[in-house]
Amino acid sequence: MNARVIVAGLGGQGVLFASRVLAQVALAMGDDVIGSETHGMSQRGGQVVAHLKIGPYRSPLVRKGTADLVLGLDATEATRHLAFARPGGLCCVNVPSGGWMAGEEVSALLDTLGISLLQVDADRIALECGGPAVANVVLLGFATAHPASLFPAEAVAATLQRISPPRFRDLNRRAFERGAEAAQRHETL
Repeated sequence: MNARVIVAGLGGQGVLFASRVLAQVALAMGDDVIGSETHGMSQRGGQVVAHLKIGPYRSPLVRKGTADLVLGLDATEATRHLAFARPGGLCCVNVPSGGWMAGEEVSALLDTLGISLLQVDADRIALECGGPAVANVVLLGFATAHPASLFPAEAVAATLQRISPPRFRDLNRRAFERGAEAAQRHETL
C-alpha cells in the first residue's frame, strides 16, 4: 500500500495513538512505515500533528496537496491541515453537532479538487460509549468504514485489540464499532 496520512488535533485528543494504530496496521500488512510527530505545546492542549507515510518513502513529512487521508480530531486543526489533502483524498473531521462546517469557499474548493470532507460528532459518540477520551477511536472507525479508506476496518479493529491496554480494550472496541456504524448510517453533520 502507498499512503500518506495526516492526523491533526490538540494535546490529549489521542493523535499519537491514532497514528500508531494506523502504522501498526500497515506493518501487520507487510508495508514499510515512516512517520513524524509534532507535539508543540501538547501538554497544554496545543497543536499535535502526526505525519505517516506507508510504502517506499525516505522522508517522513507529508507535503501539502499529497495526503490520501486527513484525520482531524479538532475542527480548527482540521481546517489548518486541509491543504495537505490531495485531489481525490479523504478528510474526516470530529465536529460537535451544530459546530464547524466548511464555509462556501472551502466547500467549493474541496468539491473542485474532489476531496471528500466528512464530519462526525465523535465527541458525542465517545461520551455515549462511556469514555470521552476515545473520540480518536470513534473517528478511526468512521474513517475506515468509508469506501475510499485505504485501511481495512477489520485490520484496524484487530490492531486496536492488540495494542490497546487491557483496561481500555472493550471501550476502544465499542468506540470503533460506533464510529463505523455512524459512517454506515451517514451520521454526518
